[in-house]
Amino acid sequence: MTENPTSKDEMQITGSESKVTMPMRDVPAWWSVWLPAVVYPILVIAALAFPDFYGFMQRKEGAIEYLGVLVLLVGVVIGLGIFKYTNRLPKSGRWLKWFYVVSLLGMFVFAGEEISWGQHLGLWGHEDVPEFIAERNDQTETNFHNMANALDQGPTNAIVLGTFVAFVVLPIIRKIRGLTMRPGDADYWFWPTRVCVVSAIGVLVIPFPKRIYEWATNTASAPNELRHSEFHEFYIALLMTTYIISVYIRLKQMPKPTRG
Repeated sequence: MTENPTSKDEMQITGSESKVTMPMRDVPAWWSVWLPAVVYPILVIAALAFPDFYGFMQRKEGAIEYLGVLVLLVGVVIGLGIFKYTNRLPKSGRWLKWFYVVSLLGMFVFAGEEISWGQHLGLWGHEDVPEFIAERNDQTETNFHNMANALDQGPTNAIVLGTFVAFVVLPIIRKIRGLTMRPGDADYWFWPTRVCVVSAIGVLVIPFPKRIYEWATNTASAPNELRHSEFHEFYIALLMTTYIISVYIRLKQMPKPTRG
């Protein structure tokens, strides 16, 4: 992190004879702002006025689940392009290529788990699930997240916690200490940029109606209209994909490393 923040992200790379300063392009607004801003209001309207449509959107193996899988796979495909440009990362951030490998693997596994690695697409039925898995999976599906609560809620809780740190704790620290991140810093390529904010709001806010209802009524389960788990997973998928696309777009703009 660097002192004296500027109002917008800038690329400042010092070469052998010159210094280039220019605004950094990032993920376009139609994806980073309008898409996440529109989906949740549609959910609320559907839950109140069109319960059948809401049920179609929200149910397991429904429209939102498949849309989340599509978003993740788009992110994986685009994210593979990052490795063409990892030599443009600052020297202090060369380790980040391994972080991107883990991130893309995580997104691929997330997508696979959502569709039970093809079972939800009708490639095989419950009766075809291997016995070893069927005995341990409470929904007789070809996935790991239904085998134990830790495998189901653990990754989700970790992402929500990371989102809280990145979009609540870190900005407060930056503001207090007067810090900013520049392309020459490894931090700039690790933490998400402002294009992820709207998706992050969805990740942090969507679970609260259900939790508030259960706390206020002292019940273990909220009504279906407040159970937005598939939408929450969609926003997690959108946040992860927006982050990866942002890295790709910005890294592609970095100057090629000079020899010698």
